[in-house]
Amino acid sequence: MRSAFLEILYYTLLHVRSYANKQAVCFALADHAHNIPHFVGSPKPELLCYYWEVERQCFLRKMQELAESVSVFEPSWKIIEQEYERVKSRAVA
Repeated sequence: MRSAFLEILYYTLLHVRSYANKQAVCFALADHAHNIPHFVGSPKPELLCYYWEVERQCFLRKMQELAESVSVFEPSWKIIEQEYERVKSRAVA
């Protein structure tokens, strides 16, 4: 799962570089990714849930408002979603 978060950071930085002239897009990308290094360094179930349920959702809404694609993140999100589902099922049990 850490590799999925690192992929998100990689693509975020590529997009920031590519969209340097679009301040709103760069801000949305940076806002989405700024807590990822903390999570990668200290993974906790509650941080994963917060990322999946709150931060990712805010990012999706903002990118939709800006008419920007997030498809590059989908493969990483599939991996993260699997871990999220595993963590959530443990919390319920």
